[in-house]
Amino acid sequence: MSLVLLRDIAKSSHSVVGMLADISRLKAAQAKIEELAYHDALTGLPNRSLAHDRLAQAMLRSERTGMPFALLYIDLDRFKVINDRYGHEAGDKVLVETSHRMRSAIRQTDTLARLGGDEFIVVAEDVEMPQGALRVADELLQALSPPCAVADSLVACGASIGIAIYPQDAHDQDALLHAADQAMYQAKVAGGQRYRMFDANMLQVLLPGLELEHELRRALLHKEFVLHYQIQVDTTGAIVGAEALRRWRAGGTPSEVC
Repeated sequence: MSLVLLRDIAKSSHSVVGMLADISRLKAAQAKIEELAYHDALTGLPNRSLAHDRLAQAMLRSERTGMPFALLYIDLDRFKVINDRYGHEAGDKVLVETSHRMRSAIRQTDTLARLGGDEFIVVAEDVEMPQGALRVADELLQALSPPCAVADSLVACGASIGIAIYPQDAHDQDALLHAADQAMYQAKVAGGQRYRMFDANMLQVLLPGLELEHELRRALLHKEFVLHYQIQVDTTGAIVGAEALRRWRAGGTPSEVC
């Protein structure tokens, strides 16, 4: 609402003109834009952007109070199989259902966010470590253990959960997410529908693979891969084709990689 004062000098009088504008639609549109910017459109959960913000806030509170908190990294088991067999619409229904279950299994003060695909995180503060974090993981596994109804069938879902503690396991956000992710991977390798606490030894197991990845990236940068064709002949000696081989001249010594 805005008001304008009008003066009539000849009559020495004053009048006020008011104007009203309905901005409720504008406010609603702004709220919707903010909702879409920070929440997942499918599940309504905080999205990756808001998850990073909540995680940063939890780290600041932990530094101020000296109290640790737990980050749980959750990956649904067999979700790709459900997507491939029943289609993406069925997969979306499973994501919505499992999101509701997880939200009901945690406290209102905990943050549950969807990072993307079938990956979620829970930020659990003000819990006793590590027992409190393990209880949260147990509650989540119990909530996800019943099968989901998919296309007139009951499909077992379950989840693999990795747990990392701040600041015990990492001192920055990326490292904390990586630690929880690696613990989740170990839970999945062990068969799924279980949790694993992060252990520094998990990174040692991954080092050989990381070193190879680094060397491959360096080889691509320095153009150490060369293409060769190996002739194929039949029993008569006639050329019938060729096999393409990519060789890696690592350190000047060629080695066949595919």
